[in-house]
Amino acid sequence: MANFQMDTRLYAWSETEIRVAGNMVVGVVNCQWKADQEKEEIYGKGTEPLAIKSGNSKYSGTLTLLQNELEKLLDQFSDANGNVNFIPPFEVQISFANDRDQIVTYKLAGCQFNSQEMNAEQNMKKMEVPLPFMYLTQTRVAA
Repeated sequence: MANFQMDTRLYAWSETEIRVAGNMVVGVVNCQWKADQEKEEIYGKGTEPLAIKSGNSKYSGTLTLLQNELEKLLDQFSDANGNVNFIPPFEVQISFANDRDQIVTYKLAGCQFNSQEMNAEQNMKKMEVPLPFMYLTQTRVAA
């Protein structure tokens, strides 16, 4: 009989740690990132593709922060004059740990915010600010 090993790694938001420019961010309510690869079918004789060729890569994401966390970030980069688009390139690290201390970290390098939209409404209990960003590369480190 084959030796079967069950993988029971499950990760939850409560076991997630996010660092922006080296600082742990507590007031983050959402973190998304995406790696796209341009791909195209190559055709020749007939109607079926002969191959798939790759083009440029593109990386993007969004950090949604509570307003107080955004203000901390802007205080850290005072030269940005209150605009995240002027923060110099930084790294985002997203780490997941489970109850068995299996840690997986995604490192997004060369990040730059490319939009800042703020919203305040009557009777809002909290202010969440989505901050879209672009980045150059990503690495996954499993411990």
